[in-house]
Parts: sequence; structure tokens; C-alpha cells
Amino acid sequence: MKDSIRFGIFWLWLAVSLSICAQCQLASKSLILPDHRSVEAQFAEDVRKVPLAAQSSVSRVLGRDLPIYRARRVLGAFTFTNEPHELSARFTRKGVRLRRGAWHWGMSLSGYGYGTNLKTLHRVDPVAGVNRVEYKRGDLTEWYINGPLGLEQGFTIARRPSRASTQPLTILLSLSGNLQATANQGSGGVTLRNSAGEAALDYAGLNAFDAAGRELRSSLEVNNDRLLLKVDDTKAIYPVVIDPWVQMSTLRASNGRLTAAFGFSAAMDGDTIVVGSPYIGNYKGEAYVFVRPANGWNRNMTETARLSTSDGGKCTQFTGCQFGYSVAISGDSVAIGTGADRGNDYVFVKPAMGWKTTSKFNAKLVANIGNTRVAIQGNCVVAGAALAGNGAAFVFVRPAGGWKGVVHKTATLTASDGKFEDEFGFAVGNEGDVIAVGALRAGTSCGSGVRFRQTGRRLEEHH
Repeated sequence: MKDSIRFGIFWLWLAVSLSICAQCQLASKSLILPDHRSVEAQFAEDVRKVPLAAQSSVSRVLGRDLPIYRARRVLGAFTFTNEPHELSARFTRKGVRLRRGAWHWGMSLSGYGYGTNLKTLHRVDPVAGVNRVEYKRGDLTEWYINGPLGLEQGFTIARRPSRASTQPLTILLSLSGNLQATANQGSGGVTLRNSAGEAALDYAGLNAFDAAGRELRSSLEVNNDRLLLKVDDTKAIYPVVIDPWVQMSTLRASNGRLTAAFGFSAAMDGDTIVVGSPYIGNYKGEAYVFVRPANGWNRNMTETARLSTSDGGKCTQFTGCQFGYSVAISGDSVAIGTGADRGNDYVFVKPAMGWKTTSKFNAKLVANIGNTRVAIQGNCVVAGAALAGNGAAFVFVRPAGGWKGVVHKTATLTASDGKFEDEFGFAVGNEGDVIAVGALRAGTSCGSGVRFRQTGRRLEEHH
């Protein structure tokens, strides 16, 4: 796939197989800094080649799947590090402190409300999950998500503050450190300068939207040691999300909800992006196809088509199908993995007239495994199942008549030295006659990987 990126699949195996164990300190950042020529820096550069519409979601997914971007608890606090941006972050009750060399900058959420009538917020302990750190304060949640593009900061407000006002909704952050913040007129961002007036860091601009996916007018102000994020919520439907991230386009599901895990998985090939939402519809799940318009990626695009499963035979009352747990695309073919136990995977082929919303798949890939990560290239689909026995990857080859009906596995790949706790099959990728399978916990805490190369009609294991 010459012009595409396999999100969290082949790249995860590549990262762990290159033994990046020295980087297992984990990560965070939302500031644009000079490139650092490492594997992680190249990774971030590759993500920036993705259409701006999808960069945020892709960075979140990759940050979740790669151990180097996960939160770590150190001396009663949570920490992130981010080698591509030469930045570290520390989260405590007092707030977040970012550091790059001798430079440091602190932010602490002080209040929110309307105009100057702001509700004072008390300090709370942060909580962490994978590559996300949160401060939960009643109706307002402050969150940070780490990935190859840096630290994405955001605020989710569940309900409109009690007192109505014609003034903008305002979030107040108190600043500290040895860098001076200066607002950039017209860009919605902030430049952080050292004592010599030199630019040290850039803080991303604002993007705010409501529960209906409508973008809300927003602005940013700096007043000495205070940073104010302002949003016009006059006609907003709550919850409202305020997301300081440079992003020219945003992909949203037309029927999406904040709890549906839209963006749990993502893949791209050429001008087409596929995004998984496995928790929508009581965990039944859907996948969304976005096709680049002739005039380019636009703000607040909704999907071209929605894909779902029509058989539903493997859905359960408690876990659903979790269709969209993983997604992959190659040319006109999309592979969808499910998260439900004993579930199947599916292939959809683009119709002659283009992608349309449908629940009718072209082919069902039967292995009865579930919790799968899928990859597709040309005529071959690989499904990794880390929880199947000692872990496995299943190979499906497109029949002579094309992807249609029930397709059974052609081969089962396992590691010769595999153990259940290795999670072999946590990530998969294929290119030409090579299949890569990642084992998240094999050998070291950073994982390992195995390659299988086709020799004649056999697949041989190569470490």
C-alpha cells in the first residue's frame, strides 16, 4: 500500500521488534517542537502525512497501542515522555508541568463559567488509563491524550453551567514556569518564549464542538499568568468538548455519541479513511467510510457511508459484536474485525457506484476467535487473535471468484516459543509475501515480533 499508513498494526510490530525498550518510560505533549531523528520522530512525521482531518484520531489510536506513549506512575504522580518532541509531562493534584531541557511550563485549571463570573474548582487527583490522564471535577473533565503528534489537551463539559449568560463560556488556566506565554493574533495559538525572547514551544489552537458535532466559535486570550479559553455556547447542545489542537478538518459520525468510541480504530488508503466505532448501538458497532471530496478535506465532515454487520449471530447481550474493533483498507476492500468472543471478521468491497451505507458484507471470514486485529493487502487478510490459546494469526486468501460468502482460514500462524501471556497476535501487518505478527509481552515488557515469509506454498517463521 504505497501511499497509506496501517494504523497501529504493522507499525506496532515494527516499533516493538526494533526493541525500543529504552523508550518504555511513556509519553505526552501537544506542542510542536523540532524534529528528533529517531523511530518515534519518523512515526510522528508519517502521521502528519495523513490528511489533517484524521490526524488527531490517528494519533490517539497509535498512542493507545504503542507502549512508549502510555502513562506511568512515578512517586505518586503520573508521567508522560515524548521523545519526538523532546518533552516530558508530570501530572499531580496541582496540575500539569511540561518540561523540555531547562525550560518548564505549568498549567492548572482554576475555574470555568461565563465571563468573569467563574466557578472556582478544587484540586483533585489525576487518574490514568493507557495513554490518557484525566482530572474529574463534577460536570467538567480535563483530559490529556498522548500520541505521536504530541499531547492533546481537552475539556468535556457535561452540562451547561447553571447561570445563563450572553458572555462566552470561559475556562481559566493559571500558568507558571520560566516561559512567557504570548497569544498569536489570528492563529488561535500561543508561543512560549524564554527570558531572551526566543520561541521555545508552541501551544496549539482551539477547536470546540457540541454533542451534535457542530463547531462552536472559540478564541484564546493570555493575561499575564492566566490563559483563557472562550467558547460561544449560545446554541450548543451539551456535552461540549473544548479541544486545543491544531486541526483544519474534523471527521465525525453523523449518528455518533461521545461514548461510542468513535476513532477506536482507523485506517487509510489513498483518499479513503475508515474509522471504527465498536461501542455504538449497545456495543453492536459500526465502521465509517470517509472519502476525500474533490475540493479537499473539509471541516466537520460526516461519513460517506456506514458499514455494519447484518448477521449478528455472534453478538451477545452483554458485549455486543463490537464490530469496528479493528479496521483495515486496501484499494476497494475494507476488512473489519470484531471484539466479541467467538466473533467473525468481514470484508466489504466498494460498489461500482461508490461507497454506500450497508449492513450487507461481501465476505464473512470464519475462525470463531473474536477480539481480532485485522490487516489487508491485496488478496490477503490477516487476523490476529492474542487471546486464542497461546495467541495466533489467521490468514485468509481471497477466493478465485472474489470476496463473497463464507471464507475459511487458509493458514494459522503461531509462535514456536509462544505462551498465553505473550499476547501473540496483538498486532498484525502484511506486505507482499511477508506477514508480521506482534506479541505485546513476549520476551520483555516491550514485546517482540515474528515475521512469516511465504516460500513456495509454505509460510516459514523468521525472528
